[in-house]
Order: sequence, then C-alpha cells, then structure tokens
Amino acid sequence: MRLIPPTDQVAPKGGLPEDIRLVLGLERMLHHLAAYGKAHRKPKPDAIRKRLAADYALDLCERFGVKTTTARTGKFCLVAAALFGDPDVDLQYHCMKAISQKPAQK
Repeated sequence: MRLIPPTDQVAPKGGLPEDIRLVLGLERMLHHLAAYGKAHRKPKPDAIRKRLAADYALDLCERFGVKTTTARTGKFCLVAAALFGDPDVDLQYHCMKAISQKPAQK
C-alpha cells in the first residue's frame, strides 16, 4: 500500500495534490488570509467568514445560472447569508467585493 502520492501528483504548495486543495478551498482561504494580513486595520471577527460565504455563493450562482446582482434581497446575497449561517445578516458589501475581485477564469 502506497501512502505517499507520486511526485507528479503533489503540488509544491503545502505538499497537497491540487484536487485536495481545491476541494478544501485552501487556495481561496490563503488568498484572503494574506489580504487581511496586509490590511491597514484589523478586520472584524466575522469578516473572513463573510467574505468566504460571498465567494462560495458567487461560485454556486455562476454554476447554476443564478443572476449575481448585489441587491441586499437578491438571490446572490441571500445564498451568501445562508452559507454564512444567518439568513438575516447583510452581506451586500462582501458580495460586491466578491464580484469585483473575482479571479480571472483559467
């Protein structure tokens, strides 16, 4: 039984295969943590979770063809709020940032 994957499947970032990093969302998380580390002021406690919820909501909306408007009561913001775990939270700012800072498609 081989416990270590072949070297052609291991990525240099943390030694994890790319598919595992994508499933766990590690690339996105590292990107946001680095951005918050460069911030001029300390982010609010839930800022990272809110931004991740908005990013994942954007992915889901695009995958299922849902229009991504940033209205507070729009489907995109409501999906982000559901992913955050509080359907009453206002994630409009984080949804706007998710759209404006969306990485380019590969």
